[in-house]
Amino acid sequence: MDTKTTQFTDKIYSAITENTCIKLIISKSKNSKNNILKITIKPVILKNTTMLSFVYKLERSDTTKNFEISEGITEIVNQLESNFEIANLLTTNQDIEYKQAKNKEAVLIFKKSQLTEPANLQHDNVKKRFINTQNNSYLQKLGITGTNGMVLPSMNFKYIQIEKFIEVVDNIVNNFNADKEIRITDMGSGKGYLTFALYDYLQNAKKFNISVTGIETQQNLVNICNTIASDINFSNLQFKQGTISNTAMHKCDMLIALHACDTATDDALFYALQTNCEIIVCAPCCHKQIRKQIKTEGFLAPLIKYGIFAERTSEMITDLLRALILNLNGYDTKIFEFTPLETSGKNVMITALKHNRKINTEEIENQIKAIKTALGISYHYLEKLIENPSDQSFRNLNAVCNIH
Repeated sequence: MDTKTTQFTDKIYSAITENTCIKLIISKSKNSKNNILKITIKPVILKNTTMLSFVYKLERSDTTKNFEISEGITEIVNQLESNFEIANLLTTNQDIEYKQAKNKEAVLIFKKSQLTEPANLQHDNVKKRFINTQNNSYLQKLGITGTNGMVLPSMNFKYIQIEKFIEVVDNIVNNFNADKEIRITDMGSGKGYLTFALYDYLQNAKKFNISVTGIETQQNLVNICNTIASDINFSNLQFKQGTISNTAMHKCDMLIALHACDTATDDALFYALQTNCEIIVCAPCCHKQIRKQIKTEGFLAPLIKYGIFAERTSEMITDLLRALILNLNGYDTKIFEFTPLETSGKNVMITALKHNRKINTEEIENQIKAIKTALGISYHYLEKLIENPSDQSFRNLNAVCNIH
């Protein structure tokens, strides 16, 4: 190894140990048999040890290898002696270019640093967490984490759901006035997993002035959740026993209804419409009301020939009509995948934000009518609620919510 190569590798070692190294790029192949186009090297921390991560760029793919520092520098020397002519070391102090001309001694060119931020030594980027698990008393009391603050393996799917739910909420609450009290109702709060997380995030992280009420049919769950809320001083969080359809109408700024079974979702949406709710977040499940009505003819006949297609069609059409009815009542709606399918089969979410723009009622009504006509649907339950709010004859007063 010549003097300049030795000097260059000494600079690499110093930059790594002093945490000033950003990256090293090796390029310009001098070997026709070399199938590596470029090598990018960065320091990373693996199991509390600084390593060198090599990304070898090939013609059709990349491959990554990690080396201990001494092994990595040996690999750098081997590549420079055998395969490449140029290497650029980028540090926070200066940039150093190493150039090897054929049959000549290598040269080093010192330049002003282009980058000033040291490399992120984390092997993987740390994912943003909305709900911290460490020292989180309600997650522990709800059985999601252990005493060490780690998510229990059996509850990992629930924590993923909580994180995704709070991410969705975070994206749609920015229009709320932080000084005004925000009244939130969670229809079908179940064991309170998402309700506690919602309160914690909006009250403590976003610093909103909120009051949250969870409605749940099972009195024992109501008692458990109220006890936990009291124990951890979530003073503006309360749980009440009741069904969605029988809950008295009160002013509501944000309504949550996750996994409300069949028409219970529509009862929740109707409650939101009646209280002029600004934000609606619902994850429907079971779609029996529309499924019983769907009749297809002609080229659409095969659509419900198979049970799985009939089920998925009824789910899609039920939620599409819900979104259109919300559009008709002055809401911008979105329908998207809530959580990965492997964590829950009930993974569709509808969000609706109230607006004050003029509504093209004729166009939306025609869309609803066309869908219903094509599929032989006589009515959607939410339509009936809106058209006949005082008529109880068709209402499913026993519709309940699945625990979430």
